[in-house]
Amino acid sequence: MSVPRPEGSCHARHTRLAPAARPAEVLVSLYGALGDIRAILVVASALNTVLIFASVLLLLLAVAGLRRRRHAVLRALGAPRSYVMLVVWLGVALITLGCLIGSLFALLPAALSYRQPVVAGLRG
Repeated sequence: MSVPRPEGSCHARHTRLAPAARPAEVLVSLYGALGDIRAILVVASALNTVLIFASVLLLLLAVAGLRRRRHAVLRALGAPRSYVMLVVWLGVALITLGCLIGSLFALLPAALSYRQPVVAGLRG
């Protein structure tokens, strides 16, 4: 024997036939769960930038450590301290310049693709 349920109850809704998928409701619930995805991507991008900066600094420290013996030989051969410092800073400047040029070459295609509409990218 079944108990009659009022028309407005939640059990009455489940007895009706419903479409198999409601994409709009699924997307709304997904966006509600994730929040503002742009903010998440900005934070991820900032963390990525910090990690890259730290890795470049570690690279510079490692290169300076590897070249310590060369700098000591330069000093033993009579090179002034200013010349050795110039060699060290020129090496750092060249590595930094290479990183900046590489970043610019990476940003150029990203900027070009950002200006295109998404539909144009999907079509061809």
